[in-house]
Amino acid sequence: MRLILLVLCVGLWLSASAQIQYTTIKSGLGTITDITHAGDGSQRIFVANKTGTISILSDSYSTLGVLLSLPSGMISTASEKGLLGLAFHPDFKTNGYFFVNYNPAGTNYTRISRFTAADPASNNTVSLATEKIILTITGAANTNHKAGDLAFGPDGYLYFGTGDGGGGGDPQGSGQNGNSLLAKILRIDINTTSPYAIPSSNPFVSNPAILDEIWDIGLRNPWRISFDRQTGDLWIGDVGQNAREEIDFEPAGTGGKNYGWNCREGFSSYNGCAMSPSFSEPIFDYGRCNDPCSTPGLGRSVTGGFVYRGTKASNASMLGYYIFADYLSRHGWLIKNNSGSASGLRQALEVITVNKLTTTGGITSFGELENGEIMAGLDNGELGTINATAALPIRMLSFQGVKERDQVVLSWTTVSEINTLQYDIERSGDGLHFDKIGKFYYVSVPIGIKYNPKWGIELEAGAVNNFFVKYTDDEMQFFYNVKEYTFIPYWGLSYTFFDMLELGYVKHIYLSKFADYSNWWEQTHGIEPSIFFKYNVWYVYASFKIRLSKRDE
Repeated sequence: MRLILLVLCVGLWLSASAQIQYTTIKSGLGTITDITHAGDGSQRIFVANKTGTISILSDSYSTLGVLLSLPSGMISTASEKGLLGLAFHPDFKTNGYFFVNYNPAGTNYTRISRFTAADPASNNTVSLATEKIILTITGAANTNHKAGDLAFGPDGYLYFGTGDGGGGGDPQGSGQNGNSLLAKILRIDINTTSPYAIPSSNPFVSNPAILDEIWDIGLRNPWRISFDRQTGDLWIGDVGQNAREEIDFEPAGTGGKNYGWNCREGFSSYNGCAMSPSFSEPIFDYGRCNDPCSTPGLGRSVTGGFVYRGTKASNASMLGYYIFADYLSRHGWLIKNNSGSASGLRQALEVITVNKLTTTGGITSFGELENGEIMAGLDNGELGTINATAALPIRMLSFQGVKERDQVVLSWTTVSEINTLQYDIERSGDGLHFDKIGKFYYVSVPIGIKYNPKWGIELEAGAVNNFFVKYTDDEMQFFYNVKEYTFIPYWGLSYTFFDMLELGYVKHIYLSKFADYSNWWEQTHGIEPSIFFKYNVWYVYASFKIRLSKRDE
């Protein structure tokens, strides 16, 4: 006689209904346009403002000095002009190079310049005489839509956004004009004795109709761009015209996109222009509203942000989310691409809307610090931290059983636990009434590290065994939904979780809000449940069924 083992797994994906809050920690910094770090290990914070000053702060937010101060005779600050972008060379610690984007006095031009700190470790003001002009873009007819953000990509090249030249509706036709550097994302190589060089891998170098510097076309006013420090993906916040604000997403290294302005605005056609299949859709857009714009999820001017990759335990619920806000409505968003690829982005997108960040002004810029934490700067000169108001519950990656002699070894993988208390192992013969048969205390691991506990249980031949692992956590508010996994039973066939629901292999999914089983919520259909609960203690169950049958040898 031998025992034949059939294992069917059910996984639960738990993601926090994370909310974020803004807390002011500094004021008097002018209208903030950029917040960044030097990447030199000093943890210093550099804050640029519209009038041309770059302040240096310590990691405890005390003022250390001024890195750069552009005089009024050098910079124009009318309308949307000013010092709009700051980026430090990846080797700033040794070469002292940093780059700024500003509008020269008396013009509507955009200028990218390099300055050099004589002592990169000091907090001294850098001499204006060290300026090296990298690029001046002269084509803009108006004082608005200057974009201006600067960022070094994981490839070491300098990326920056340009607006369409201003006015309403792109009157210069810059968006779809490949011979204009306006309304684009540009990529250049600044590691040269010349002002700059063209990377040979730029996407349009072989296209005579599009300038070699261009990385992406068809943007209106990309107000803040950023790279995910973990994946290298590019995120762009592009301000809309009349109807939609948009967020664009590019997997690492995939330039050559046309985001459609001025033929499209967000996912919508603009001004009756024909839509082209060559246009790249945004990953997300949202509608516009009029002041005071109290409706969550709406706004009038997007401020792009960053993907959170910090290490504060209390901010674990923000991990992997792109965090951004609207300048005028002050509403915020956290969005996450769960697809793992460029395809199916909208279907895999997780969106959390934050109603009215408690700021005293409009958010003009986000910034990522050297330690991965995120800050926000306001138009009234205030600088503040962005933190989570709810911690992350357990996220289950897998749950399986393997027969070893006369017992089954249960194993599961979890990640990003916060305040987990213990795991309880439960067994049932009918799938409805479960008995606790063991306890497994949680062992703390660093955030983001996978945790792989195991538990061995004796089995009865000929019986049906349903197992639960119960996670007890003391968090306050969670959002639950079923995550689809693919399982390969021993005979080699492959089923997704929803296939197994359809075939009747999986009968029950349980989420319990109390230890009392009579209060369970039972889902018996292949429909993804989305439920909000608010209780102090949560019991999260993932189950699978092990069926043992006798068969003659």
